[in-house]
Amino acid sequence: MKPPNARERGSHRFTDYIWLNMRSSIVLSWIVIAAVSILAYSGVLVVLKKKQLNSSLKIAAETVNQSLQAGDWPLALGHLRSLEKTGQAFEITLKDKTREANLSGPFGAKPFGIGKLCTEEGVGGQSSLSGCMQVLGSTEVYTLAFFLAFSGVIFFAAMKFVQMKMILFIRKVSQELNKIPAINARAET
Repeated sequence: MKPPNARERGSHRFTDYIWLNMRSSIVLSWIVIAAVSILAYSGVLVVLKKKQLNSSLKIAAETVNQSLQAGDWPLALGHLRSLEKTGQAFEITLKDKTREANLSGPFGAKPFGIGKLCTEEGVGGQSSLSGCMQVLGSTEVYTLAFFLAFSGVIFFAAMKFVQMKMILFIRKVSQELNKIPAINARAET
């Protein structure tokens, strides 16, 4: 195999220069798309989790209120415990608004996750029920990790394919450009 001449070396450097600049643009584009996707996913989760937490607390507050009006404190506490067991709510607290004291709670173990949404719902006129929920729970964190891994593999496979095609195209253009001085020299003679 013979060593490349100066013209071929220049063509190879030109190809590398073009691909290096294109590659950084492509990688930056993937990072931006992934970041926007994660932010959009998180934003949707915030809205949905807020609605879920509000509806769970509203239902629990109504059942606790009915139990308290009937004078059945163990039943009211049972409704709070069922909220803890059935939902992803934690830091569940029943407060007396007039005395600013906790009647029950906080209870509910904080689950694994990122971010925290908290809200409060009125129970009758004197009490309030509050609770929190993780924005990104374990399933959402695993979903994001899978998304990043899968999109990364797809991206790098696509980038290798594009690199191969682009380098062939750039080399073809470079070879055609290298022929121009020879064509001009023949035309002048």
